[in-house]
Amino acid sequence: MAMVVDNSGAMASAALLVSCVYNYARSPQVICSMGDCSTVSTTVIMAIFPRAVAVGCMVSRAAVAYRNATGAVAAYEASVAEYEAHHPVDGRWGRAFAAVLGIVCAALMVPVNAYRIHLLYQRYRDGGIVAFHVFMYVQNASMCFAELQFVVYCLQLCRMFCQINGELSALKSESIAANRYPAVLMCPGPLPDATLGRPPLAEDVERLKYRHQFVSDAVADLNALYGFQLGASLSALFVMSLFDIYAAVSNVVDSTNFHVFFYVWLFQYAFRFTLIVVMTHVTTKQALKSKILITDINSRHVDNYAKEELRLFLQELSSRSMDFTTLDMFVINIRLITSVSYTLFKFK
Repeated sequence: MAMVVDNSGAMASAALLVSCVYNYARSPQVICSMGDCSTVSTTVIMAIFPRAVAVGCMVSRAAVAYRNATGAVAAYEASVAEYEAHHPVDGRWGRAFAAVLGIVCAALMVPVNAYRIHLLYQRYRDGGIVAFHVFMYVQNASMCFAELQFVVYCLQLCRMFCQINGELSALKSESIAANRYPAVLMCPGPLPDATLGRPPLAEDVERLKYRHQFVSDAVADLNALYGFQLGASLSALFVMSLFDIYAAVSNVVDSTNFHVFFYVWLFQYAFRFTLIVVMTHVTTKQALKSKILITDINSRHVDNYAKEELRLFLQELSSRSMDFTTLDMFVINIRLITSVSYTLFKFK
């Protein structure tokens, strides 16, 4: 029996890329047909928004197609699944979180965009204008879906770091309790190997070191998978927010309902932008929290074997970066929100 290959995903990606090219090329003509081409500068400015969406979606969809073709996502998911097989993390909370995010994004996008399409059809009765805006909203939704997928992956790694930090905190509590007994202070050297073998603390630290190293490598792999795509999404969200603020302030959009759309759209962009930045920031903080816990344990009285493992753990943590970046140039952290917010409000 011949194997049936499902090409629906590739066909959807191709159709989306074609719609991106179409919208990018048709933006000035559609803007003019809507009566917003009194001057050349106005036409150029009004065309920035749909072109930003088209370029952002094109980059996002091309990145998805490339990752699927090379099998990078499948390899990443298989690697993480193998880790979770040995160190299970409850996935129900993560699935519930993803479902809530999907519902919130759909609630912010579908009703307002459907109403906008309805108003456009009633006003212009032009299939080309309606199709253009439908393509634009689908492209925006495609970018949002890719962003949510990254956030879910990031949350998964964050919970792995939390699990490791929880076990490190338990080791810290045990070392504090052990240091209260004078017998520990009277035996600074390692216990004889012939009788008890390697102390349990050293074994636990070494095990957690390898687990932390694996999750840190997964962070680097995820950053490599989504770094360029995140840069395109964050840039597109910034441009779209900037355009909407400009349109609201200058009244270049002739619509009595624009301010209703403006607040919903701006909240949607802010929500997506903040979600990406906060999730990466929290994951990085959890990764770096391990260093604080290891330093605390290392400052206490422990056996020489554990001291050596703690030193190697600290050396491993200090030798690598836990930050998420776009194109290895811009670090995605909480300061990005303050910088963008200052720019937008200053522009307003």
